[in-house]
Amino acid sequence: MTRLGKGIAVGLGVLILIPVILYVSLWVYLSVTEFPSKIADFHPSYFQAKADAGFFYSVRDELKYSDQLDPQSPTLISGEIKEFLVSPDSKRIAVVSKGVLIVVESGHPGIRRVAAVDSIFRDPKPLGQDFFRDDDFQWSETRKLSI
Repeated sequence: MTRLGKGIAVGLGVLILIPVILYVSLWVYLSVTEFPSKIADFHPSYFQAKADAGFFYSVRDELKYSDQLDPQSPTLISGEIKEFLVSPDSKRIAVVSKGVLIVVESGHPGIRRVAAVDSIFRDPKPLGQDFFRDDDFQWSETRKLSI
């Protein structure tokens, strides 16, 4: 390697090394000097709030419907909810849970199975298999779910 080539290599090494050293130094400094915030005289109080209309919400892995956040409200479905979409009238919700797209009515604990769903973003790819996607579904104007 020529003298000029060695000089360029050393210069590039220094130009790359300086920002890395500065970043690591700043990271170490901030991790050593950072202290968690303390809230002085914090005394939370319980209050009850009601909405004007009912809404869907979840407590852990339980889907509920009420006009207030109440863990004692009836559970509509339980299980991990991957995707969801509330209907325009807010009375139904389309939910992807356990590989199935289901529609849940606000006042009924029963469910209506729409279709088996799967993701195209997984390995191995589901080649040659019929399925509906587990995302990007929507409600149509007639309030029916279209996938």
